[in-house]
Amino acid sequence: MTKSVDVSRPERAKRAIRLRRVTRFVLIAVVVIVLTCGLALFGLLWINYSIIRMTDSLMVTDVAEIRPTTLAVVPGARIYKGGRLSAYLQDRVDAAIELYNAGKVKKILMSGDNSDRYYDESSAMRNYAIEHGVPEDDVLRDFAGLRTLDTVWRTRDIWGQSDFVIVTQRFHLPRALYLARALDIDVQGYVCDRRDYMQSVAARLATREFFARIAAWCDINILRTRPRHLGERESLSGVEQDLKVKDQRKEIWQREKFLRNNGKI
Repeated sequence: MTKSVDVSRPERAKRAIRLRRVTRFVLIAVVVIVLTCGLALFGLLWINYSIIRMTDSLMVTDVAEIRPTTLAVVPGARIYKGGRLSAYLQDRVDAAIELYNAGKVKKILMSGDNSDRYYDESSAMRNYAIEHGVPEDDVLRDFAGLRTLDTVWRTRDIWGQSDFVIVTQRFHLPRALYLARALDIDVQGYVCDRRDYMQSVAARLATREFFARIAAWCDINILRTRPRHLGERESLSGVEQDLKVKDQRKEIWQREKFLRNNGKI
């Protein structure tokens, strides 16, 4: 009996040592994971804070404070069946019309999603503006404004504008302005929040925008992302664009269909 006890003591000691080693490894792993997650979270918060801070001075809420320029750019948002604008999009277009009527801009560029032949944000936005008194020739359409990056890049390269006003909600403006400044555009941001939006929708958009700002920072600083569609220079004539609008729309949605079918987007 005494011999059995003597043999088991070293075994228990070895098990205790192994347990301490495993425990130590687990604790170290947990600390490393927590620190890594903490640093990652700090990085994400820092990117958002930096973008918001560096663009705050570019945002204007009073139409009288907007510096006159040639173009107002309106990023697209959801439209409903029949071309009815969502609340967010209607406020953007209304604010652009306000700038036009105040003589702050000469033209309005409606930049939206046309990735499907049955969905056309830009035309719905243009129709609304024309119905509210803006002449046809002064309302342009960008059918390849699939992302904010595409919108500002194409405005610069396709329409040749390096000085314009972006019209959108406050939650969206920091990212839009950041991308424009990264492309050396002399940009202003006109805040168009004109109502109390549904809290559930606003919360969802705010969460999405948090990660969208991070994606925008990566697009500029790491990935060097370019627009999915570029092309030839366009004039600032809405009437002239009408002559070739069918071909422009078809080119975009067919290209998008090809990219989807081949797993490239």
